Parts: sequence; C-alpha cells; structure tokens
Amino acid sequence: MTYITAAKTSGGCVFCEALSGSDDRKSLLLARRDRAFLILNRYPYAAGHLMAVINRHVGTLPEATADEVAGAMKLLSPLHRGTTCMCRWSTIPAPAIRP
Repeated sequence: MTYITAAKTSGGCVFCEALSGSDDRKSLLLARRDRAFLILNRYPYAAGHLMAVINRHVGTLPEATADEVAGAMKLLSPLHRGTTCMCRWSTIPAPAIRP
C-alpha cells in the first residue's frame, strides 16, 4: 500500500536510476556486469523475485543485442541451478506439527 500512496519523486526509468546510483544496497542491486545487472524487485509478487536487466535503456526486449541478452542470461544461469535444487527439497513432505 505504501507504494500506491507514496508521492512519486521521479519520472525516470527505475532501472537506469538503479544502475547510475552509487548505493547498490538502497537500490537492491545485487550484481553489476559489463552488459547487465541483477536487481531485486522492490514490490514483488513472490519473495525473492530477481530481475536481470541489460545496462542499455531499451523499450522492448527485441531492441537488445544478442550480447546484451546473453549477459543477462549469464547472470541468471547459476541462480536457476540453485532454485531448481531448492524446489527439489521443497517436495519433501514436512513433518507433522502437533499443537
């Protein structure tokens, strides 16, 4: 609700602002690379929602070069392996909880 009711302070691109900023922690920016960066979603639908974003501002994905898209995917690849492992663990039944 805070997001909806808060005063809007900027009309710029949230991703460009995060990339050009100097406080990665405040921007929730987790990793910077030559062609892309990894950032947490400030208002996620699910906990831990990550986004790989190319460094150059474009309006649509087809405007990105193959190298830029590859740079973003390279950031996500190790994370996918980790989340796949976590999903396998989550299929193990939890022990019964007694009151």
